[in-house]
Amino acid sequence: MSTRDKMQSRRDPRFAIPSGYARIEIPARGLGEPRFEAEVTDFSTAGLGFKLDRSIPPPSTGTTLNGVRVHFGDCRLAGAVTVTHVKDDGGSALTIGALFYPDTEAGDHQMMGLIAGLAARP
Repeated sequence: MSTRDKMQSRRDPRFAIPSGYARIEIPARGLGEPRFEAEVTDFSTAGLGFKLDRSIPPPSTGTTLNGVRVHFGDCRLAGAVTVTHVKDDGGSALTIGALFYPDTEAGDHQMMGLIAGLAARP
């Protein structure tokens, strides 16, 4: 992603996700379990934010995680995320920001539909 694209993605509106509504499943990287879950906290055209429990080793900034699944209610998106930041708020979880890349064009359209729905919320 170019610097210009990164700057644009920061201007795109981020939509807060109600607690418990969305989650991301991330393949465990040798942690002994096939996948672990984290709560999605916000979503935009560029990516998402999620809270990762401190008991799970956090990915480094710049790491791309393939094979992720993002669940919004009954909707599921498959793709990859590239970690843009890891923030320690001092609580029980770390805040992770990531760019999201759907696996398919259909997934990209589905993601845009979700964002349109979030934008239409009162």
